[in-house]
Amino acid sequence: METHVSAKVIPWSYSSLQSFETCPRRHYLTRIAKVVKEPQGPALLEGNATHKALERAVRGIEPLPHKYKRYIPIVQRVLATPGQKTAEENFAVTAGFSPTGYWDTNAWYRGKKDLEILRSGHALAFDYKTGKVKDDPSQLALTAAVTFAQHPTVEKVTTAYLWLDYNK
Repeated sequence: METHVSAKVIPWSYSSLQSFETCPRRHYLTRIAKVVKEPQGPALLEGNATHKALERAVRGIEPLPHKYKRYIPIVQRVLATPGQKTAEENFAVTAGFSPTGYWDTNAWYRGKKDLEILRSGHALAFDYKTGKVKDDPSQLALTAAVTFAQHPTVEKVTTAYLWLDYNK
């Protein structure tokens, strides 16, 4: 009789990959061993607040606070775009790229879609960015792959970064 010992799946995300590529030791201490807790800096706190404000506006929970009035045209355009909208949606896939629960033990890749709009056979997936403009399509490619896995009837996925502070 043959037995299989399954290795523990250690889920990863695009941000954890970036963390590892920046400094493997720091990544290990903060995200794997969890012996060091890094404080959230002002840029991260503001980015999180911006995401939350946009999420609440896109979901129709409340209008954008005055502080974010420069993003009103973005929200108006999103709301005017036909399709089923989701905001700040957590997702996970297995190593075989089957959808699974975010906290399931077989989750291999985890992420969050800042904004997704589904139409018949077509999905739009956007990632809000509040920092410097970087030309890195990797996160968008991963988002497209996951979108195809989550929505088998989707035939086309359009992805883009929305560089909020640069109106791009």
